[in-house]
Amino acid sequence: MNKRKLKVMWTSNANWSSSGYGQQTKDLGKKFISSGWDSSNFAYIDMFGLQGGIVTDSDGIKHYPIMDHVVGSDAMLHHGRAFNADIIISLLDLWPQNPTDLQQLGRFIPFVPIDYDPIPRGILNNLRFANRIIAMSKFGQKQLQDNGFSSTYIPHHVDTSIFFPLDKNMDKRKRKMEVKIDPEMFVFGMVSANKDLISRKSYQQVLEAFKMFLGKHPKSLLYIHTNPDQPGGFPIRQYAEHLGITGNIGYPDKYKMQFDTPKEEMNKIYNTFDCYLMPSSTEGCGITAIEAQATGTPVIVNNYTSMPELVNDGKTGLITKTGYEVYMPIGAYMRFPDVTDLYNKMETIYTANSIVIGHNCTHWKRDNYRLEKMWEDKRLV
Repeated sequence: MNKRKLKVMWTSNANWSSSGYGQQTKDLGKKFISSGWDSSNFAYIDMFGLQGGIVTDSDGIKHYPIMDHVVGSDAMLHHGRAFNADIIISLLDLWPQNPTDLQQLGRFIPFVPIDYDPIPRGILNNLRFANRIIAMSKFGQKQLQDNGFSSTYIPHHVDTSIFFPLDKNMDKRKRKMEVKIDPEMFVFGMVSANKDLISRKSYQQVLEAFKMFLGKHPKSLLYIHTNPDQPGGFPIRQYAEHLGITGNIGYPDKYKMQFDTPKEEMNKIYNTFDCYLMPSSTEGCGITAIEAQATGTPVIVNNYTSMPELVNDGKTGLITKTGYEVYMPIGAYMRFPDVTDLYNKMETIYTANSIVIGHNCTHWKRDNYRLEKMWEDKRLV
């Protein structure tokens, strides 16, 4: 294998963090190294997961911390110069970046989420400083094209050696019993960060739809893999209490969730779900929906931004209607799922043939979002 001489600096969340971007970073970093980059020609800037100093990991690769700017444009500029980077790739929101920093970068390649309609002006302005643009969804690529920007479509991926059905016949009863859940219980799941009071993950709408479902199917559980009491986030636990459904809502141990839940454990969690819910009000590219389907779990998504393209509608999941929309200061809309239609879609999944839909899910993700396929078909550099 020839040594890659181009010096690449990857900017995102730390590859040891539990975030979706962190896990994508971990997988893609391994691919860079196995493709010929070594510790002298590859480095990270860690926007989440590192503070206060430069560290070197067990592979000899340097990790640079965030600096003054909260989303790291100054870190890309100054650490990029210190590392003498030829290319800086960012897997981050682009709109908060400081354009004064971006215009001083050398070769800048944003792997950019387009999770609003229309594209916020802040994103379009900062795209002027990109040498190449990577769109993580077909929706995003079309939006960019409509605004005069060309891009390369490279979606997020799933490692199918980690995320797969633990039972070939897609029977989740065994997995439920292992975690002390009644095997007759129908389990809905969510895996998502609870960051915003006006939640882009649509927690309020999900809880309301689940209450409707629970009225007809009392042996049901909604497990939300997040911090339900996150400061600044949506008050999930409080709202569940308000709706009177607390006894049918499950949450993880907060410490274990953040620091001790590797991908292999997440695969077991997905394997207990009968249906995964991701009816987000905005979504750049829903990594967890891809992972869930890889385990044979059908997904319900919202009919907005990238989400409809993440399922094979009627075969691996369902697309729910949008309800009301909220115009945000960023200059675009959040569109929330219609609660009644979300409930109806949950009923449809409840009566579906789980064996057939499970096989559809695994084949769909293997053919469209498998890590090895993404790397071979759509090289970043």
